[in-house]
Amino acid sequence: MKKIFWPLLILFILALPLIYPFFTPGYFATHDGEWAIVRLAEMHREVKDMQLPPRWSHYLNHGFGYPLFLFTYPFPYYAGEFLHLIGIGFTDTIKLIFILSIVLSSITMYLLGNKYWGTWGGFISAVLFTFAPYRITNLFIRGSLGESLATIYFPLLFYLLSELVVRPSRTIVTLTVFSLATFILTHNATVVLFLPVLLVWVILLLFQGKKISAKNIKIVSIAFILSLTLSAFFWLPALTEKKFVALSVTPLTDKTAHFLSMFELASTNTSNIFSDKPHLAIGLLQLVMIVAALLSLYTLFKLQKRKVFTSLAIFIIGFVSLGMVLPVSVYFWKLPLLKDIDFPWRMLSVSSFLLAFGSGIVGQLKWGKWISLLVTIFALVSFVLPPLTHINKGNDYYATNDATTTSADELMPIWVSIKPTNRSEDAYLLSSGAMQTLEKTSTIQNYEVAVSQSTEMMVNTVFFPGWRASIDSYPTQIKITPVGLMSLSIPPGEHQIRLQFTNTPIRLIGNILSIGSLFVIVILWKFSKKIF
Repeated sequence: MKKIFWPLLILFILALPLIYPFFTPGYFATHDGEWAIVRLAEMHREVKDMQLPPRWSHYLNHGFGYPLFLFTYPFPYYAGEFLHLIGIGFTDTIKLIFILSIVLSSITMYLLGNKYWGTWGGFISAVLFTFAPYRITNLFIRGSLGESLATIYFPLLFYLLSELVVRPSRTIVTLTVFSLATFILTHNATVVLFLPVLLVWVILLLFQGKKISAKNIKIVSIAFILSLTLSAFFWLPALTEKKFVALSVTPLTDKTAHFLSMFELASTNTSNIFSDKPHLAIGLLQLVMIVAALLSLYTLFKLQKRKVFTSLAIFIIGFVSLGMVLPVSVYFWKLPLLKDIDFPWRMLSVSSFLLAFGSGIVGQLKWGKWISLLVTIFALVSFVLPPLTHINKGNDYYATNDATTTSADELMPIWVSIKPTNRSEDAYLLSSGAMQTLEKTSTIQNYEVAVSQSTEMMVNTVFFPGWRASIDSYPTQIKITPVGLMSLSIPPGEHQIRLQFTNTPIRLIGNILSIGSLFVIVILWKFSKKIF
């Protein structure tokens, strides 16, 4: 325990330059950071309404609603809601999650590196990963909450799967299942990019350790299947119902404009750190360590063949992932799932992890202690914090911001022809008669209406599959207006009108799969020795 404690403590101290900016009052301007606070405030409203799992954001889109959490990665906001419920403000909660992403990713990277390369190798990998330029960009320029949090899982899943293949136990199986499931809920694009790498890692583990057996394949398969079913409440409806939103029709960006050149990847110029543009490069320290690691493979080959092969395999996968940000990979980005990812350079998140992990083998050299010291010194000396514009708008500002929180309204239903630009004073429009609102939550709207003749009632809520309506408890048809809102035909008389956002069949299937998998996990925990 003592052997692990001191390196982790030193890594925490080294990470303080990254953590310190989050302790200043308020927040600082980034591309997406403030939108994360707005989303957390919306998550809180939905949880208060007992909308579980949260899917329909009724307050956003200027009060007309849209299916934000049906498609947007929810786990960072689940974690944020927990922190908020114990008394932490919206802004501080988001900053705390960013801090946790720095600390926990450094810890998990050290644990993985230490397992394969020893203390000094684990230390080198953790320092390289913590100070990778793309990590800095995500924290202080892009402000990408989900992508930053996902970095915890890269080394964690590599570590857990290596344990699962070598010495499976119910504890390791359970940790793997929950870690992979929460990773799937953490950032959509990163999951699509990292899962193939994770599968290659599993195959490598099985072949390298000669662990290919029916038992091991069964255990790994069970872990993956349970992870997918546990998170099915999110990804299954998201994939199936994506056809209903603008993202399925119009790409967010022109991918060809967001590939990088070899020169840009290898660039050590930090001048663009001082702008609001992403700094997209490998970094000088990382480049030096990649070269040093590759050179050290020859020296270590006779003594540690298995570790050399592991490092070499990691570098090959890392270089392939780097190739995905180059123009030569344009055809791969037309494949299913990949075609929906806006920026090819997102792959740098995965590349940074792989190259940092592979470089840790340098710690196996007899002078590994001194190399780790030099790496630490260089990382601190070369670290450049982008200039931060501090803002202190207060939690109320974010709790009352009702924009869509998306860059191009890409989650707007495709039948919305005119996007709302401001809130409506009324929840409905009635051509004649009298009406009263009895109840209005994120998923339920109850009205009392009295009309003397057949009347059209327009509800100032965007339609999306799952909305159902009834008049006096009898189901009635919802019509979609030319601008994408909901409309009902009201017969003469006094009536009770009810609209409710419900589960579609595919959402219900996803919910059942997720709940069912929890029961299976409990059963496996109790009877795992007999099953395995």
